[in-house]
Amino acid sequence: MNVEITRFDGGLQFKPAIPYLTKYLRYHARSMEQVHYKTVSVYKEKILYTEAAGCVYTLPGFYDALCKLITKKLDTFTTTDRRTPLPDIDWERVKRFKLRDYQIPIVADLLVKGRNGGGVINAAGGIGKTHIAAVTYAAWNNLNTVLAIPLKEVVRQTYKKFKEFFPEKHIGLVGDGVNDISNDITITTFRSLKNCALEKCKLLLVDEMQSAGSPSFSDCLGVLRPIRMFGFSATTDGLFNNSDKLLVGMFGEDLVHFPYIEAREAQAVVPCIVYMLKLPDSAKTCSYKGDDLRMKLRQGINRCKPRHTLLGEVCAHIPETWQTIIFVDHVKDHLVDLYKYLPVGTKYLHRESSKANVGSFALSNKQQKEIAESFANNEFQFLLATDAFRAGVDIPNCRVVIQGAGGSSKVEVLQEALRGSRILTAEQREKHNLTEKTHFILIDFMDNHDDALFGMAEKRIKYYEEQGWQINIVDDPKQINWTQQKQK
Repeated sequence: MNVEITRFDGGLQFKPAIPYLTKYLRYHARSMEQVHYKTVSVYKEKILYTEAAGCVYTLPGFYDALCKLITKKLDTFTTTDRRTPLPDIDWERVKRFKLRDYQIPIVADLLVKGRNGGGVINAAGGIGKTHIAAVTYAAWNNLNTVLAIPLKEVVRQTYKKFKEFFPEKHIGLVGDGVNDISNDITITTFRSLKNCALEKCKLLLVDEMQSAGSPSFSDCLGVLRPIRMFGFSATTDGLFNNSDKLLVGMFGEDLVHFPYIEAREAQAVVPCIVYMLKLPDSAKTCSYKGDDLRMKLRQGINRCKPRHTLLGEVCAHIPETWQTIIFVDHVKDHLVDLYKYLPVGTKYLHRESSKANVGSFALSNKQQKEIAESFANNEFQFLLATDAFRAGVDIPNCRVVIQGAGGSSKVEVLQEALRGSRILTAEQREKHNLTEKTHFILIDFMDNHDDALFGMAEKRIKYYEEQGWQINIVDDPKQINWTQQKQK
């Protein structure tokens, strides 16, 4: 049987509606819900196509996957391409960017391969994805472009950089109280994407695309008809499976794959040394006896005083000039409880603005901005943060990451860990009078006081091993060697 496929801007059509193709476009997505006062996994069917007049309409990124599936079933297909062709690459504008040696093949693959269908740039954190996104826009700078970023903290940083990169262009900004839409390029949050005159968008760039399955982004798909769509991420491994098929439909397959191990060999990032700390016997009093996983996390991690005490001891041993991010799970249940165990001068960053919920710990938008900027400028050492600093934020002097939140989400765990992987340049060292950054330290906890939490810790260890990181399991913070880069 022959399948007729038609590609158009922002979508894909095929006929006939062969059952194995429509079956591929139906899947069950996992979510966590409260059922009878317990937090459980719930799977709901998602359908990523519509049918009309004997044709099936779906997302553009499924083209390669459907072609492979048709070939596997020993059927044939013909393709009609009705997409608006991309203009020629503006190589002169691209050449103005000073690219590092390891960035050149990444950019070349992105631009040449991406002309055909967009795709995903899956590259390790710290290799300069903002710079690469800017080069992508430079290649087709006459197209109305939108750059979508999930976190407003990163939007502010990126906006400043693009103003420097493209002084001759109107750099628009939408979100956080600003509504400046540009015919050149508009930078926005996922939440504000719907306000960006999307019907005019011809080139869509998406940072941290692993978060694009959120309703605030996916609800815009009916309006979006870009010529090409590029997604950038450091943590797509494990995403493109059945439960996240929506992302495949949006972006398609990897154009570029530059994992952490290759980035380390290219000296694009610094190596990581992991220390997994065992909890003391006193932590066993924090173990929740029921089956509710959320309650286990709440009692065994968020409110566990022996664990907080141990984390505070770790901070007391960290070298004085080493910036440190401590990630927590929740503001009221975790951040507020843990804060009193941390060194004097520690600041915190989150998005909770209601004093009714968190009292004096509430932060206004202005306060969030000031704290984020002062930490990026190396003005204080310890930052206690929720997911507000999980991805995309550039903190070159971050030398210690403490994974205090537990959990087993690969994307979240690696996003947090990779905040420490960025290289500290000679210019940055001189500006802040800092020593060379040869490695970074990741501190995590074995959570051996609870079987379920221990299982999550074992999963995190597996993720670290996949990155090629050296792992040390220790009983005491005094056993952590901060300054030695390589250990037996």
